[in-house]
Amino acid sequence: MATYQQWSQSYFVNDTSRDDIVVADLTPEQHETNNEWFKSMLSMLKDDGELYVPCLNKSFNKLGEEINNHSNISGQNVGIHKLQPISYYDYRNKEEL
Repeated sequence: MATYQQWSQSYFVNDTSRDDIVVADLTPEQHETNNEWFKSMLSMLKDDGELYVPCLNKSFNKLGEEINNHSNISGQNVGIHKLQPISYYDYRNKEEL
């Protein structure tokens, strides 16, 4: 379990050997932005609320602990706040990559 001080560093790494994370080469500033986003989103949850992060397909409780996803019959997560971390998106042009 990642603490939300190091949440981004735990889930967005440059490690292709794991399939439970997103491979991303983020700068320290981008990790800091993601960690602040995560902390901010958790602060808005009710005590029994869940934050679902689609790019990770993972849910987190108000304490920042990873929890099991709850899906309906169609596989959609129901009643869960769905947002992507700010620094997850790569705004560079494809030509720059």
